[in-house]
Amino acid sequence: MTVPVDNGHLRYREAGAGPPVVLLHGGGLDHRSWDDQVGPLSADHRVITPDARGHGGSSTRRRRTGTATTWPRCCGRWTPVR
Repeated sequence: MTVPVDNGHLRYREAGAGPPVVLLHGGGLDHRSWDDQVGPLSADHRVITPDARGHGGSSTRRRRTGTATTWPRCCGRWTPVR
């Protein structure tokens, strides 16, 4: 699945149902770094594993936009605001 962001899109995988858990990978990796954790967590949670800009299936930036603004916007789409 993908979610639109400024100047492109982020690809993510989603598994399970329940309270959301968003797992962010480190530099040079992609969502697959969480593969071993997704199965156990998805038994009781909705697990979302996005690819950061320029990683995995996500687009690269066409112009400079910060990760600090991208992640909160995406997480707001995946998790309820309280």
